[in-house]
Amino acid sequence: SAYVIAVGGTRFDGTINTAWSDAGSACSSVIAKQAWSPNDAPCSMRAAADLSAIADPQTGVASYIAKQGGWTPVGGTSAATPIVAALFAAAGHADARPQFVYAHRDAFIDVVAGVSGTCGGPLCNGVTGWDGPTGVGIPDQSKLLAIGNVVGGGPPVAISFPSDGATVKPEFTIQAAPDPATLWVDVQVDGARVERLDLDPWTTTAPATLAPGSHTVTVIAYDLDHNSQTASVGVTIGDSTPPKDDGICSAGGRGSAGGMVIVGLAAIAARRRKR
Repeated sequence: SAYVIAVGGTRFDGTINTAWSDAGSACSSVIAKQAWSPNDAPCSMRAAADLSAIADPQTGVASYIAKQGGWTPVGGTSAATPIVAALFAAAGHADARPQFVYAHRDAFIDVVAGVSGTCGGPLCNGVTGWDGPTGVGIPDQSKLLAIGNVVGGGPPVAISFPSDGATVKPEFTIQAAPDPATLWVDVQVDGARVERLDLDPWTTTAPATLAPGSHTVTVIAYDLDHNSQTASVGVTIGDSTPPKDDGICSAGGRGSAGGMVIVGLAAIAARRRKR
């Protein structure tokens, strides 16, 4: 996928990390090469992996598995992927996409040795720069922590609909108008997320369950580094219950207008009888 970070694997011998011999690497035959794809990848399509973490079970992560007698080392995807997910989440980049990785190569420790497979070259060997088994390297969390996450430092954003102070119907349309640097937008009503929008036209619909009365619509625009900027408007949902027919203003013969016609005709008939 072009929307997820592909995690490769390393072996750690106590001194250095090298490409794990069973780490996966490939040029996709389905996913197109993206604008952010590494130039040093020998692929005409999407290249993987993007980065890496410890994966060799022989030098893996200690996990407690009661049925296997307690602590035991685990590796493979079961180790590398959750390690990367945890590092990114703890650094405030749980929403990061592959382009984040390539925009911040200096936040990863390059793995320059080891072999995975027999294809040769950077697609199967650990080399300087990008390589298939380890991507751009191992995350350096201290450097990840220093990137972005600035509230108010993100791309400008506005709400083009509804306007501030508008009276709207239930399930009203919400239209965000973010800056081109926006990677995604969170839409909220009264602080509760309605939807995360990733593409133009940046449009969604408010919940049908919103009660009549005042509500606050908020959109938060995020850039590549999770910097954000916010815009809000206040709206009022009118009571959507149809008004009762009290017979006072009806014009179809059931209300006062019809009654006045009948009374008028009756008065004319009475005068004629008197003559």
